Amino acid sequence: MLWNDEFNTFEGVVHCVQRAVNTASESFGLQVAQRVDSIGRFSIKTSTSIQELLRIARIISSNNLAVNVRSARDFFREDDCSTLLHWLEDLLDSHVCYFPNYIQTVFCNEMLKQWSPGLEKPTDPSLNFNNLPLEIANDDDSEDEFYAAEELLGVIANLENNNMPTDITAMETEDNEAEAAETAEMGFNPTTGPENDDEDDENAITMDSEAERELLNDLDDENAIDSPMNDVNDEQEEEEQQEEEGETGVQEHNGAQGNTDQTTPEQARTPLPPPPNAGQTVVTIRPEFNPQLLNNLRQIITARRRPRPNMTFQVPLQNSYWQKPDSYKPSNFKDVAESPYLTLRLDYLLLFDLKFWKELRTLLSRLYVVPFNRNLAFKRLMGIRFAIHYKHLATAFVLADREPDRSVMFLSVQLFTTPSIAETVVQDYDLLTDINSAAVSLLVQPSAGDTEGVQKIKLNEQVLKSRRTFNLFHDLKYLLQVPQVKKLVTKDSRYIHQWVDLLRVFQGNSPQKRATHSHVQWDITRLKNIFLLLRLAELSEQVASCYATATSNDLLQAIQVLVKAIVDPKDDVSDPREPLDCIPNGSYDSRLPLKPFSVSVDPISLNHPLHWALATVLSNCDSEILDLFDQGTFFALIDHPLRVVAFLMQVDANLWVRNGHNLLLTTRFYRQLYVYLQDFREPFPGNREYTFDKDILLIQKVLSEVNPDAGMKAILQRFEFTDWVLDRKFSEHEHYDSEKIPKLLGSLLKFMITLTTERESLLKMSIQDTIRVRLAHELCFGPLAYSALIYKISNNLVEDSSFDSIREEMTNYKPPDGLHDFGLYTLKDEYFDLINPYSSYYSKNEREEAEAVLKKRLSDKYSVPLEAAVIEPNFKLLEKNGQDIFFALVNSDVFYLTLLRSLEYALLILNKHENVDVSETIINETLQLCLVASRINDFTGSTTFYTKHCLGQPISTDNQESDHSSYCLAELCLDIINSSKLKSLHPKANHFLNILKRSDTTTCASILQHTRVIPEGSRVEQPAMDEAKSVEEKKRIALEKQKNIMQQFRAQQASFMAQNTDFNIDDEDEFADTYGQPFKQHEHLRGNCLLCQESCNEEAPYGMLGTINKSSFLRETANTKHILQELLTIPSNFNAQLPDRPFGEKAEKVALHETKTRILGAYPVNHNFEGIYVSSCGHLMHTQCFDTYANSRLLRRSDPSTYINDKHKTTPATRYFMCPLCGYLSNVIIPTAHTPRLCLRLNDFGADKDMEAFLSSFSVKDSESFEYHMTSTSSDIVRKAAESSLNRPWINTSQSAVIPKEENLMGDNQDALRRYFSVMEFSASKLNGGNSSKGSLPDELLDSLSYSLASVEVIYRGTPTSQSHEAPIWISDIGSINSAFLLSFAETVMKSLCYKVASSDATASDFIKTQNRQLCKLFYGKSDIKERMLQNPDSFEAGCFKPLLSSDVFNEYVKTIALMIINEKQSRIFYYTGLYYVANICKIVVETSSCVEQIDTFGEPSLEYSDTAKSAFYHFCSHVFRACGYEAKCHILESNVALLNLLTLVEKFMLPFLRRVSLVYYSLLNVYFEDSGDGTFNEKTELTQLCELMELPTLDEVYTSLGSQQSPEQMQIIDGWCQHFAENNTSIGKPRLEYPGVYELLKLPSRLENLMDIMQESICCMCHKTPILPAVCLQCGSVVCFSARQTTTAAQRQPGECNVHSRECSDGIGIYFLIKMCGILFLDGISGAGMVVPAPYLDIHGETDFRLIRGCPQFLSQKRYDHAVRNAWLRQMVLSLITRSGDSGSLQVYDMA
Repeated sequence: MLWNDEFNTFEGVVHCVQRAVNTASESFGLQVAQRVDSIGRFSIKTSTSIQELLRIARIISSNNLAVNVRSARDFFREDDCSTLLHWLEDLLDSHVCYFPNYIQTVFCNEMLKQWSPGLEKPTDPSLNFNNLPLEIANDDDSEDEFYAAEELLGVIANLENNNMPTDITAMETEDNEAEAAETAEMGFNPTTGPENDDEDDENAITMDSEAERELLNDLDDENAIDSPMNDVNDEQEEEEQQEEEGETGVQEHNGAQGNTDQTTPEQARTPLPPPPNAGQTVVTIRPEFNPQLLNNLRQIITARRRPRPNMTFQVPLQNSYWQKPDSYKPSNFKDVAESPYLTLRLDYLLLFDLKFWKELRTLLSRLYVVPFNRNLAFKRLMGIRFAIHYKHLATAFVLADREPDRSVMFLSVQLFTTPSIAETVVQDYDLLTDINSAAVSLLVQPSAGDTEGVQKIKLNEQVLKSRRTFNLFHDLKYLLQVPQVKKLVTKDSRYIHQWVDLLRVFQGNSPQKRATHSHVQWDITRLKNIFLLLRLAELSEQVASCYATATSNDLLQAIQVLVKAIVDPKDDVSDPREPLDCIPNGSYDSRLPLKPFSVSVDPISLNHPLHWALATVLSNCDSEILDLFDQGTFFALIDHPLRVVAFLMQVDANLWVRNGHNLLLTTRFYRQLYVYLQDFREPFPGNREYTFDKDILLIQKVLSEVNPDAGMKAILQRFEFTDWVLDRKFSEHEHYDSEKIPKLLGSLLKFMITLTTERESLLKMSIQDTIRVRLAHELCFGPLAYSALIYKISNNLVEDSSFDSIREEMTNYKPPDGLHDFGLYTLKDEYFDLINPYSSYYSKNEREEAEAVLKKRLSDKYSVPLEAAVIEPNFKLLEKNGQDIFFALVNSDVFYLTLLRSLEYALLILNKHENVDVSETIINETLQLCLVASRINDFTGSTTFYTKHCLGQPISTDNQESDHSSYCLAELCLDIINSSKLKSLHPKANHFLNILKRSDTTTCASILQHTRVIPEGSRVEQPAMDEAKSVEEKKRIALEKQKNIMQQFRAQQASFMAQNTDFNIDDEDEFADTYGQPFKQHEHLRGNCLLCQESCNEEAPYGMLGTINKSSFLRETANTKHILQELLTIPSNFNAQLPDRPFGEKAEKVALHETKTRILGAYPVNHNFEGIYVSSCGHLMHTQCFDTYANSRLLRRSDPSTYINDKHKTTPATRYFMCPLCGYLSNVIIPTAHTPRLCLRLNDFGADKDMEAFLSSFSVKDSESFEYHMTSTSSDIVRKAAESSLNRPWINTSQSAVIPKEENLMGDNQDALRRYFSVMEFSASKLNGGNSSKGSLPDELLDSLSYSLASVEVIYRGTPTSQSHEAPIWISDIGSINSAFLLSFAETVMKSLCYKVASSDATASDFIKTQNRQLCKLFYGKSDIKERMLQNPDSFEAGCFKPLLSSDVFNEYVKTIALMIINEKQSRIFYYTGLYYVANICKIVVETSSCVEQIDTFGEPSLEYSDTAKSAFYHFCSHVFRACGYEAKCHILESNVALLNLLTLVEKFMLPFLRRVSLVYYSLLNVYFEDSGDGTFNEKTELTQLCELMELPTLDEVYTSLGSQQSPEQMQIIDGWCQHFAENNTSIGKPRLEYPGVYELLKLPSRLENLMDIMQESICCMCHKTPILPAVCLQCGSVVCFSARQTTTAAQRQPGECNVHSRECSDGIGIYFLIKMCGILFLDGISGAGMVVPAPYLDIHGETDFRLIRGCPQFLSQKRYDHAVRNAWLRQMVLSLITRSGDSGSLQVYDMA
């Protein structure tokens, strides 16, 4: 039997199973791995041969897999039980009559009863297996109820048969090595890899014998169940049982007589297992069983036991506070369901949880939870039973659970957070003691040896490595958050003693000693303890916070317990620890009041949870309680916090740099709220609010009670500055280098500022005020996003219910504007007064920035120069006995002397080393302390501080370093003012001296009368003058810089015009009459080559990087009711911003299709037109540079495009590469001509526009006509036309163009063209299903041009235009880069075609056939055409010669226009455009005739039609129907509604066609459209505007002309089209119309929860199962499973459902909404490469919530959806986005998605 675990991989399991069962096929191994992963266990082999099973089990166990050998009968019985539980789950959802919860109530009642199947118990207890000696029954207390009874029985059977100790090694095969044999004997793999160091269990083989199999018919393995009520020490339990037996035996005996369900205390300690099932016999022990046999049995069991975390070495918890209370007796529990001395059915499910497998444990968790929500009484009793067995469950969970994520332990969050349940289990069942004892038992173990009879203990390192221990701390957190439990904790003194026992083991743990000579190796194992220490810090805070509302007596009792544990620590921990003895040896008022200790030399630890807990408790008490302790105790309490603070300051000064990165990381966690680690997106929570802040609070509390001079001496002693301050020894220090002293001194001063100003905890500030202060400090620097804001504020503040309301009160919210913006919060002006720039939460840079912000506000408010602004200290004063709490401290002699030495030292190093920055920092912080002390003295009304600053202080005579003769701080401040190097500090020093002057003391006056102090009113004049001069100087420099830039610009402009002289037109007057206006030029890209950075000009050929790809972007009009209804509501104008996109805007709700496999609101799948799409990023590169670049990318395997190329099976000539500048995925270079392209007007083509005259004179015999060339079969004529085209600067060079003809041969671009042909053929072969010979090159090139132009038109549907007279058409808004690309792309296609025709006979032959087909399709009704068709039948094969009405009319039009330009016959443009215009109308009428019958809504045309036009349209449609063989459809025209709908549909489909025709005019014919000047032009519909600009008849005119028989020639042509269509209608299928509306992705709901709700009912369209991780295709709305096929090996891995669906839906390009991740998956279904980005849903703070980590309600941002997702899809840039995401690293692969 193979069991699931949490660390083995699929590949490892498959290979191991293959090797074990001797098979080469992976299918069985894969099946085993999948079943084990999904179910939790799987039977690999069933056999009657124990030896064979053991052999298989040894092989599997050797790979650290969990396996056992057992009876098949038990396996099948357990599976049957699983089936029964599944049935039970179904029953719980059933209703009985009108009672929906009836069955659930019955289930709850039955689960809370004892297991009594009705069989009588054995009359002779000595024959019952349950009464075996205790050392047998409870021999093994580990996993699987701490030992399987069947294994024990098998050994017993062997002993009985052999009458001697069984040698189980005889069961091993001889050909195995001794080590493997021993491993199999013991049933585990003793060697575990380093990757499994943090795992808590080992895997074993449970071996059954033949004799055991006989006994299994008589006894179940459940009969060996161990007691869940076992305490930590079994021997202690036995003694307690014996003591209780004598005291309460009579009472319990009487109770048993009165209630047969009650048991004795002895039985309660070890609850009896269930009696045997029906049909079983009681197993008795045979007479041969004797004590000697028992000893042998114990030896064998010990040999076979698997190694596991040792539970036998538990610490005896013998103190009275660990015992159960007196109320915990059987007589106090009358109800069976509440009695801890009875075993219920529910108990067995809980206790056997570790024996269950994954599927069953998941099922049971649902069975537990479902009744919770409907039966609160059962929830309460479930919580009681859970609490009774908690210690047993927790121990098994931590030590032996293979699947901890499925454990029943996670029910605690639902049970313990219910206040009534939490109160009951703590008050009546003493759950806190059980949790605390479990924590001590697991985390602590005895150490070898003892000292003076005291058992040494140590931390259990193996358990500490496991994160499962966090569950114990979480459970304590849930309980201690309940107010009722807090009251119980404060009233019961046992708990504080228990927690002290737990926390003291960590006191001073993991010490560090400063490395001075060599680097210490970084210890990664200690890093794992950081998160455990966070839990300990939280625990100390939670324990202490229970005393917030405690009485004075309870507070005093808790404080005394904590103080005793700190001051008088127990010496029973063998782990290395920091010296904990901290009682001072001498008097506290001596020079060194603390115990001798040096942070620089002695080991120091950051762990002191007892101090953290004491600090929190002290914050809740009054100062009267502190008066009970003496001064020595106070100094002992602050010794360790002072050590830590000094240690942190030394780390900042890089004194501990040799101790490695681990130490630095640990200190960051200690004093920061959040810590950002490399390779992690989200920061980790730090411990500051539970650690560093508590140290500061404890020091503040003690300093307010002790002698101030002694307190300052203690600080100096720990900072090792005693001699430096008291003796003025600046030159040397025992441990500090001279370079480190300034930084350490600055840290000391900052610490002093923190002690005296940060008083939130001392003031007992409410949590609301604390939130205001923290918000003000973090928003001081500018706007912040919500996520950034909460990562700067502690969790307990953010989670408070008032946080959001306070945030709204203090901030202004700015919603996101851009695509990548977030909502920002800005602090309101009135809250800047809360900011203290010297806060300990600020770094030095942040402090300076905060000061700058506050000075700027001060300067603006009072109109003073910025440099003169001085910020007063900002803190609240705390009164004690009429004085501030720190009044004595700031007026102490040592405090003053520290300030004096600091200023003196700063001035000394300033003069010696010219180190202005260091001196400024020290002086600034010293002056800040002076201002702090001044404010405290002003509050008290004392002048002591001012007098002391002006009194001379003797300087030690043994130090002659300093030349300063200053004897007081006042004179030192004058020295600062007189120093030109300290100008930035002059205002602050002046401000302090003015404060001294205002103090009005005689001493101050005598000192200051001889000094020059700038008066307060005039002290800002000089800085103001300096500022004015500075501003003038900056203006002068800026003007000179601007002048130089303009000169450089003029020079560059002159150089550009000199190099591009061909831009000038000399003879403007010659053409003035023709055009009337100067010639305009199309946008022509100029720039530098990306590779060589040389200018791209006529000196060398160049081009734009481009991409040629197969695409299925264009959509066919789906014949569904939903789409047909949309057709009538399509906007009539696409050249304006659509205020209401009817099919793309968000909806309030969305719904599932009736099949539940897709969401309504998306375009149906498999309605796409395939083609070849060409695009470009617009960046230029020389052709030669491109060749070099493309070849270099072949050698780079690390390039993200390499993986794409491998999967797409490209050749070296067709490989993808990334644009060096923008990362755009490209595969070709599109040559660009350097000659500018002139804009032409329609009248430049100068042709008669009489269509009837043209058609009547139609002939293919005129050698000069375009029609003759189109029907010609001469290769010479074709080559001549191609060569002529190649020799023109632009192919479409009209006779009226003024550009001189010059040599512009394509020979320079042959390499680029060859690559272009290669990529085109590669893409065309994919389009043709891998058949490269199916299509002809001319058709492929022109089809790609047509498809690309059509795709560009779709992109700009619904985008605004300038609506100006100069550019009255939508093309003006496609941008200069796209405009230039379209011109170059069209030119490249035609010149490439000409180049190939001129150089290849095969291409020339294909070109001839293309010309013949194009003309014959258009003029199928002409007799001349039919003759040509009969003469050249090869050109008109059935597969290539489709009727015009069955073809894409626009595609045919593009081909004809391109051929016209190549043959230089542009004068016929109007006729052919008009014919295709009418042909498209005919096709629309034929195709939409079937749709009109299905539309039940009324369509309203956007144009006004006269009655004559409507009648003509009726006749025209009737004629077309009859000509096409659709006479049966004529009846639909009888309905006026149907006729209007048909008129409307023609408008909707004709608008995209005319937009594309205008794009052809622009890109192929160089036509520039101009407004006629009519003021009503912009008021017309876009359809009318396009007809007017291109001089085409309006639809009204067309209908009138054709329907009234005014155009017989045109009707003849139409009849030819219809005849051709009717002849081929059955063979070619119905015509297909492209969707004419705005292309949209799936319409998403405005709120994400709506989508979440409907996904619960959805079904995957691929596997037809409910998806666990649903992914919705945004292109078609289909629901698929994301990563549904992960449970496979790499060898047999199949593409995931997202990959498969994307190939079917959109040719491999997938865009999926991963709902439960709140992310968008861009996927290349061919290669499996992809990227996941946040979804366009924002929370109320304007931020995305990828993976729904914060869990806030999500609202759709339509703007982000359109620009970030829809635009990428419209522009077909998904593949480029994917490769860009992997440009800086490895490409993400989602082949299993």
